[in-house]
Amino acid sequence: MPDTLYNLCIEKYSNSLCEGQLHLKRNDLDNKLGVAVYENLAQPKRNTPPEVFENFVRIYNFDRLKWNVRNNEEESYRTAPSTQILKELQLCTQDCIDGEKIETLLQKMVNETSRQTMTKLEIRCRVVDLALFKRGWMKSIAQFLPNLQFLSLYKVQLGKTEFAGLCKSLPTLRGFELRECRDWNIDGISLLSHLEHLCLRRKQFTLSEYYEEISQLPKLKSLDTNVGLFYQSDLSVRKEAFPALEQLDIYCSRVDISCFKNFVETHPKLKHVNLIYTDLSEHADFKNSNTKFLTTGSLKSCLASLEFNGKPERFPKIYEIIRQMQIYLDNYEQQSEDILRKCPEVMIRTCKKVNLQFQLLISTVRCLWLLLKDGRSEIFTFEEKQRFLKFLLHESNKKDPKNGKLCFKMVEEAFKVFSIPELIKNSRENVDSILKLAEQFWAQSIRGNRFPLNCLMAVSTCLEVVTPDKRGKLKYEFTTSIIRYAKQAVFDNDEVHLELLQAVRVLLVFEITEDNWNDKKLLKESLFGLLIDMDKYNNEVVQVQILEVLEICVQKVERKHRLCLFRKSVFFKLAKFLQRNEQVQKAAVCLYVTLMKMDDFLITGSEELKITILNCIQGYYRPDDPDDLAIFKWVKSVFSIPGVVVWANWVLEKFEEIEEPKAKIRRKE
Repeated sequence: MPDTLYNLCIEKYSNSLCEGQLHLKRNDLDNKLGVAVYENLAQPKRNTPPEVFENFVRIYNFDRLKWNVRNNEEESYRTAPSTQILKELQLCTQDCIDGEKIETLLQKMVNETSRQTMTKLEIRCRVVDLALFKRGWMKSIAQFLPNLQFLSLYKVQLGKTEFAGLCKSLPTLRGFELRECRDWNIDGISLLSHLEHLCLRRKQFTLSEYYEEISQLPKLKSLDTNVGLFYQSDLSVRKEAFPALEQLDIYCSRVDISCFKNFVETHPKLKHVNLIYTDLSEHADFKNSNTKFLTTGSLKSCLASLEFNGKPERFPKIYEIIRQMQIYLDNYEQQSEDILRKCPEVMIRTCKKVNLQFQLLISTVRCLWLLLKDGRSEIFTFEEKQRFLKFLLHESNKKDPKNGKLCFKMVEEAFKVFSIPELIKNSRENVDSILKLAEQFWAQSIRGNRFPLNCLMAVSTCLEVVTPDKRGKLKYEFTTSIIRYAKQAVFDNDEVHLELLQAVRVLLVFEITEDNWNDKKLLKESLFGLLIDMDKYNNEVVQVQILEVLEICVQKVERKHRLCLFRKSVFFKLAKFLQRNEQVQKAAVCLYVTLMKMDDFLITGSEELKITILNCIQGYYRPDDPDDLAIFKWVKSVFSIPGVVVWANWVLEKFEEIEEPKAKIRRKE
């Protein structure tokens, strides 16, 4: 652009801003033009309204500057206008630089007005040459910036003389950081009585020699250190130490458990503690206080890395990032809701950038499951969840180019997501697609050696959460295939067996709902064969599932099938369940009550069995539950066993003492 036209643009922008006709956003002007407009607005003769100038400075961060400078750069090097009024400055030196040079650079960059307004200074050196630092340079900087409130030094030499001069010159300093600084000396830090934030991070250094001074800082709210504050056994952590401390960051530190536990319990003001990469990352004994403990990293940095590395050639790096995200999502309570909401879209977008490689897709789906399970899906809108499922269905139906088959791990992980009820409820399109995929996957896996556990989870979930008139129609061959497999297979894994039984149970509910139960002879016979052998299963959750399936059978099968199923040998196997835990007992009692209501002599004719059942009821049910009262009344009317009736009457009398006043009121009404 010619200089004349460029100057015209500067003048036009400046006039429009002053007249209120132009409202700029952060990216509307490039850096060069923004600086030129800033200098034009800052000229005294223009009389720029203060609010216009302040707004422009705020939008373009002209009160904050990051300045990268090399040691051999001349005075002509500038990155900001000379009229700039600074509040914060980060000075980054790429080469070896001495203290005198830093002073010179600050004098060039910080004008007279900024000397009074600057409150934050960061100095970062890549290489430090100890011989180049003169004594007392920190004191002169403190005198140059009298209102400095925050000072951060990275790889900067800091001797006893320098720090003492700083403390005397800036007693009102509120924040101070030392990172990777060799041979530091912080004698006299107790003079900084207004210090609220302190960071001391360095390899191979202990805090014991400065502990007394630091622990007595009256206003210190935030401490960030890795220098063994809670590791040395001879270090006494007293209740009066750190009286105002609210935030503690001991990232990557060695920690003594008993010492730290005592510190947390004696400091009720402590709100947040960073324990990442410490000995306490997995320790939970002390976590009964009001203090929140951070034990996993932030997803924010992971998402930024994904966006930056979203290229096919950087696949290994992306894969490691997503695997790290899985660890962070296990502790999702420590992440902000805004960051959690961004995760799925960023991951899916990254997967598409790297050509949807199966290995990456599997890890991504695992992250989606961690994001959505246990009611966490409430943070996403219905439309967002639909997009996630559409992506999963599309990728799950793809065949692995290596063998031309569905990718077992991909489908397995996808079904874990599909089995979350909130995601597929009231969604006919997704349910049909999932059932179709389940049938395809079952057909392939049944011929191999791997059992499709999550396939069954998806099928059973679909049947349970979707109303009968909206269910995808299952093929009869598919249903009977699952039942046959359940009858023939031998299970070494209780979890797999439980999921299979759950699928069988919902298949039965499906058939009963369709009112065609008695037309499926093969289905009934296969099911009965499975349930007759139920006493070989020791898992109590599996036993409860079996009993619930039996109760469905009792209500729907014909009497001849019921008599066949509950023959004497099977019946006494059922009686064993009455001696198990409460959940198994409850399921067994519900089954027996259902049987007795049918008044089938095969069941109700056994006096010994009646006593066993009633004893179980007496041991489990409580007389303060209205549902239990109905059972007791029914038991009393059906059973005519001496001694048992007396007990039943006693229960009813105790219950009526509570309910009778309410019953009288209801009768009056």
